[in-house]
Amino acid sequence: MTFALACVYLGARGLLPISNEQKLKVEEALSGLLVLNDFEEKYSIVLDNYLAFERAGLEISLQQSVRWNLTDTEFRDLKRPLNRHLMNLLSSCRAYLDGGRTHLKKVIDDGSAMFAAQTSDQYDSQFSYRFMEGLRNYVQHQDLGVHKLTIASKWIDDRTGLHIATKVAVDVERLIADHQIKRTILTEAEDDPKNSDLMLLVSGYVESLAKIHKNMREALIPKVNSWEHMMSDLESKFEAQFPDENR
Repeated sequence: MTFALACVYLGARGLLPISNEQKLKVEEALSGLLVLNDFEEKYSIVLDNYLAFERAGLEISLQQSVRWNLTDTEFRDLKRPLNRHLMNLLSSCRAYLDGGRTHLKKVIDDGSAMFAAQTSDQYDSQFSYRFMEGLRNYVQHQDLGVHKLTIASKWIDDRTGLHIATKVAVDVERLIADHQIKRTILTEAEDDPKNSDLMLLVSGYVESLAKIHKNMREALIPKVNSWEHMMSDLESKFEAQFPDENR
């Protein structure tokens, strides 16, 4: 059986013969690049949901600057978009973490183990990562994750502007009573008020995922470069032999 590369469009006639070995390498490269594209797509979805969560917090501050006399019901309703975006974010993070091992295993032999080592390192070293992993399980199986909402405002010194801050927090005592998150993690949250600030916890969690993704990208550079170099070389040979095909 013979193999060849060709442009796929009506009227294309150029055929560049390739060996069986080259054909297998092309298949490996195309398959691997598609897998990594899915891996990158899941990471992008995580960032999209994180931005949506942060924007929801900013939207509350903006509303408060012009609608300062909200009713109790209207104020409680402010938590709804935060909860919605938090649920979306945590679901996409889980999809990224679960899918990451599968994707990377298809690309490099030790990809799954490398990814697992990265996530374990973040879990061991970052409280926000540990807490948010527990909160994801809580939100999925128990209750909503946004418990407290506080809006504070103060004039800038010369009264030329008003500073409005929205604080979103979890109720640690409530989480303890529900028994869905490890007690050791909640003890850490009790010890420092900052450890119940959901905006800080979420940003810290996403930062950990960004570090994981950056490290995996760097580990994949040699493999990706070799694939892209091979594909570029074959494309150059095809263009040299059939200069009119790509016009």
